[in-house]
Amino acid sequence: MALGVKEAICVARTYFVGLMPEFPAKSNDVRLEEVERDGPNWAVTFSVPA
Repeated sequence: MALGVKEAICVARTYFVGLMPEFPAKSNDVRLEEVERDGPNWAVTFSVPA
């Protein structure tokens, strides 16, 4: 089953936040920077404030 762009972003964001449990900022501080599709795969880039 292929994910749509919204589902891919949601899954990637949840995974990204889970990678950094010690991150002091709220998960709302995670910013979506770029979304690209390469065939069946999504590349999603996030950033966090310094």
